Amino acid sequence: MNRGTLRKAFLMVLVSIFLYAALLFYADAQKVGAILGNFDFSVLLILLSLSILCYLTRTIRLLYLMRLLKAKINFQEAFYLQFSGMTMTITPGKIGEVFKAFLARELVGFPVAKGVALVFVERLTDLVAVILLSLGGLMTFKGSFSSLGILIILTAAITVLFSTDWFQKAFLSLLSRTKYAERFKGSFNEIFATIRTCLNLKPLLVSIILAVIGWGSEGIAFYLTLKELDFGAFNVFQAISVYAVSTIAGALAMLPGGIGLTEGSMIAILMASGATRYVSFAATMIIRFTTLWFGVISGWLVFLFTKRDITKKMLEKPQSDLP
Repeated sequence: MNRGTLRKAFLMVLVSIFLYAALLFYADAQKVGAILGNFDFSVLLILLSLSILCYLTRTIRLLYLMRLLKAKINFQEAFYLQFSGMTMTITPGKIGEVFKAFLARELVGFPVAKGVALVFVERLTDLVAVILLSLGGLMTFKGSFSSLGILIILTAAITVLFSTDWFQKAFLSLLSRTKYAERFKGSFNEIFATIRTCLNLKPLLVSIILAVIGWGSEGIAFYLTLKELDFGAFNVFQAISVYAVSTIAGALAMLPGGIGLTEGSMIAILMASGATRYVSFAATMIIRFTTLWFGVISGWLVFLFTKRDITKKMLEKPQSDLP
């Protein structure tokens, strides 16, 4: 991680503050303030606990996959990697989480190419999990599944393609025609081999199950938030679905942390379902703070105040090339 990356992350925080301020003005700041001021602190602790459960399931998934790939890593090290990687959640499509790959090299000697492949597998299984959670809620809404049909087909196609030897050979053949990219051929071989291993049936199912538990816990937190704000239009499955659909919208837009479109989608769905502007905004801000921003803050605290020797190395040198 270099200073340029830090400046971009700080800029994203400023942009987010501006966006939230604009939404707050639209929603009626006085009424939103009253709602937030009366929000039960014990419920807030439950929401944060559910987010921690989500982060821990991701840690367990990372530990499982890295051990599957013969990495010598314990839970504490996986915890450090997972939380440190969350510092880069506010990057387009979470692509900044490849920082975790470089950190894994410094911590346990895990090849960067394998680490990059793991980030891809994590994002892919996250997408599968969020789609499943969306479908579960749509069933109770008695809505059409056609809106997610293309995404389901695309996700399934990507999963199948990257798990086949044929796709790897075709990609590398195409890559060999580019002289500049030729030097990365070894790394791409390792990336594809890692992806194929992680997308075998057993590790794929384990990863998806853990992802469903993680994202589902955040969806439950959204339901509890709405319940505390006396908005009862959704049951728990529908609330999880709304949270999942909004998350997908933000992810597909490739916006940093989904910021803007995720909030906008969530507010729009709540208002369309009968919630007032200020209740919709308050619910959205509470759940985004207890999931996205709590994760980013927790990540920075873990990164900066544990394993300080590794942290110093990562802050001082750029990570621009695969080994």
